Amino acid sequence: MKKAEVVFIPAPAMGHILALVEVAKLLVRRDDRLSATVFIMHPTLDLTTTKYSESLTASTLPGEKPPGPVQDQDILERKESDGRPGSALV
Repeated sequence: MKKAEVVFIPAPAMGHILALVEVAKLLVRRDDRLSATVFIMHPTLDLTTTKYSESLTASTLPGEKPPGPVQDQDILERKESDGRPGSALV
């Protein structure tokens, strides 16, 4: 099966890169039909960001299978057991 490609282009700042890499990891872990690419622009003045982004170039996201499908009733029961109203689904 061909995977859908999700492409991220973060703003060239340390906080944006870290956050988007974590979002990419989360998406790929949750759905094995997705693959993620993060394009990183190298700012010439920020060595910390450049060092971090260079460490990512050879890394790959693990191919973990997501949990099985969740039924609507499961979500309602979980929210009610947490003390939150079941109608507050997002």
